[in-house]
Amino acid sequence: MRFPRLRTLLFATVVLSLVAAACGGGEDEAPAPAATAAPAATARPANTPVPVPTATAIPVSAGELVVLGANLGNSELIQRQGQTREYLDSMYDYMIGADDNGTLNTRTGVVNGWTLSADGTTHTLKTRKGVLFHNGREATAEDYRINIERARGEKSQFSSATNLRREVKSITAPDANTLVVVMHARDIWWHLQYASIMGQGGAPNNIIDGKYFTEVGEEGYNTKPIGSGPYKFKSIVVNDNVTMEAVDSHWLYGVPRIKTFIYRGVPEETTRLALVRSGGADIAPISRAGIKPSQAAGVRMVEKANSGVGAFRFDAQFTAEYPGYGKNPLADANVRAALGYHGIDRKTIVDTFLVGSGEPTLDYPSQPMDQGYTKQAVPPYDVAKAKQLLTAAGYPNGFAMDMIIYPWAQLAESQEIMEAIAVMWEKLGSQMKVTRVPMDFITYQGKLFAAGVDPKGAWTKPTVGGMWFLASSPVAGAGAAASHTPGGFVTNLDAQMDALGKAWQSSGTAAEYKANKDAYMKRAVELVGPTGGGVPVFLTGLLWVAGSKVPQGWRIGAGRYQMNFQQVAAARALPFT
Repeated sequence: MRFPRLRTLLFATVVLSLVAAACGGGEDEAPAPAATAAPAATARPANTPVPVPTATAIPVSAGELVVLGANLGNSELIQRQGQTREYLDSMYDYMIGADDNGTLNTRTGVVNGWTLSADGTTHTLKTRKGVLFHNGREATAEDYRINIERARGEKSQFSSATNLRREVKSITAPDANTLVVVMHARDIWWHLQYASIMGQGGAPNNIIDGKYFTEVGEEGYNTKPIGSGPYKFKSIVVNDNVTMEAVDSHWLYGVPRIKTFIYRGVPEETTRLALVRSGGADIAPISRAGIKPSQAAGVRMVEKANSGVGAFRFDAQFTAEYPGYGKNPLADANVRAALGYHGIDRKTIVDTFLVGSGEPTLDYPSQPMDQGYTKQAVPPYDVAKAKQLLTAAGYPNGFAMDMIIYPWAQLAESQEIMEAIAVMWEKLGSQMKVTRVPMDFITYQGKLFAAGVDPKGAWTKPTVGGMWFLASSPVAGAGAAASHTPGGFVTNLDAQMDALGKAWQSSGTAAEYKANKDAYMKRAVELVGPTGGGVPVFLTGLLWVAGSKVPQGWRIGAGRYQMNFQQVAAARALPFT
């Protein structure tokens, strides 16, 4: 209130001064000075235009992005396994993020700090404030605690359930932004494997609304999901597509670039390529056989080199016999070596189906990204040796078996490769009969879980399942032990492998990690595919085609399931590292 009065007083003073000067000094006024010539007029400077400030454009989400996969996995809307992460990544945030080169960071995940106790048994994670679920509720450490408990529950369908139950002693959220996970034994990589984007596919590494989950349960959440990612669920057509819409603003991406994000399952590669060429889709996986057609069509390709292995599983490996069938041949390591090692022409598979874009391998779970990686020697394709091993096991003419063949989203060639392997095996004996059994992956996965409870209840005869794509991990040993524990995702119940896996998982130094890895891998090769992944056949990379709406800077991340589709849709500047 003082400033207006001050301005009034100053204005009055100036006026009085001007009035006094105009009135003069009265009778004693001095004579006026002689007139002088007026100064010459000077040119008036030209007016300088005042720049008009330009209005700052308010970001808006616009348009749509269509990503294609070979299938829609099990059409789940809440994470349980890795295959659905390609579209779920856009609806949910990861607890710990990573740069595109695979380095964990505190910027791109809900967790913005973590520490490990000196004895390697207690992980403390700090969660950031201001992360909102799609219903407006703020995310807390308690939400993540509930997701871990969900993943390790007795009815869990997470592949990591057994490991989480065995390894985690307690999980607490002492305050809204602190989570404390205490292990039974040392595990210095637990946070990477089970809380980060770099972790395994079936890990509870994203955040769900725990309060909402407690109210509606697994099936309710799977019908109407609530995440905190840049896109929220709009609709689903089971086995066909999931449609998501941009949130108003996301804590990391701000206002997403694309308004509508659609993920569709399209089994036929020629259809996928045609859709990208015509502009009906923007990103799609292709096989190596599709490289030349894509190049001829002028479609841009993006590769994630050496990102994983193609492998199949001896699913009946530890069942001694089947009612009505008899003794199980696959329980014999000689039979597994005959089929899995010497009975497969890996080089021909790489040259034919991968067009040379790969190499034969026996490397799983330790692959090139693993910090302790050492390449395993690959046995040669040798039909005579395979027949010799079958004879030694008591099956000189072979035997009858089933082969489950399903499409795999990240490996477009999977079904053709399994058919080729079946033909190779049938050449090993006059009674070697391989019955091909087409099956969708969700049905196959259900049988795997059934086998974890009762190995005899899943299959009725010797059975092989595949081909699936096993992506690389920087610390493969972090989950190795789970493959050999009863009641889990697999039935590879070998006591020595279990002990070796636990030793590898609890390694405290890089040197110890490598030594334990070497011992585990040596035993795995001897037993022929006893790990959770099965028998590796080749190492290769993921390959995608991209349309004009996909920024040139798009990079597929180093993580095993890090496709970065959400970056393409949401980020306004790429690369986003």
